[in-house]
Amino acid sequence: SAMPECWAAYAARGHYLSAVGFAQRGEEWAADTSAWQFTAMAESFARAEIDLRRSLAMRPRQVAAAIELLDMASARSDRTMLQAVYRDAIAGCPDCLELRFGYLRNVRPRWGGEPGDVEAVLAGVDASRRRGLEVFRAYADYDRCLELRSAERYDEALAACDRAIASEPYWRYFVERGSVHRGRGELALALADLDRALEVRPRAVAAMIERVAVLCDLGRNAEAAAELQLVVHIVPH
Repeated sequence: SAMPECWAAYAARGHYLSAVGFAQRGEEWAADTSAWQFTAMAESFARAEIDLRRSLAMRPRQVAAAIELLDMASARSDRTMLQAVYRDAIAGCPDCLELRFGYLRNVRPRWGGEPGDVEAVLAGVDASRRRGLEVFRAYADYDRCLELRSAERYDEALAACDRAIASEPYWRYFVERGSVHRGRGELALALADLDRALEVRPRAVAAMIERVAVLCDLGRNAEAAAELQLVVHIVPH
């Protein structure tokens, strides 16, 4: 109301309403989620989408809002919206790294994507345009590591993560290998990887949350509480 032309105000409300929608939907599989939960999520998402799109119209290179729209489209199984949001966002920001990660997360076959979707994105990456885009050369190993860790095939997962990091020492790859080490009970190695991730990308929330879990496993509860308090400050919802 005070600043109706401020893109950040619409973005903030859009992210908030999206978070409400995800909370209403819950974290169970679709078969274990009620129709009411899906309806409540859809209503919150509809309001969030209005705000996020308005914010993007004011500031087109705003990657966080585009990624939120991608996540909402995926949660609604709206493939048309997913593709359209990415197409428009990547046209406005062709060198954006995190935008690609946000899209790739939602088009992997195990989350409803079509065969070839991931490969199409990777094939379209021109690493000569921006330093940093070369991390996608190791994406296939990273994704394989994530999939194997989810299946608790930790030895194979570790090998895949090792290959990814040897090729491209990107912070997300260190986080994933840290999760693998945690699954193997190698807590000191897990903590080392997460610390390395935070050196590469300070205050990366995914790394901080995983680090909290490792610190708890180590019995270092005071440190875990302090880290979690910082996470809550960064992402209050």
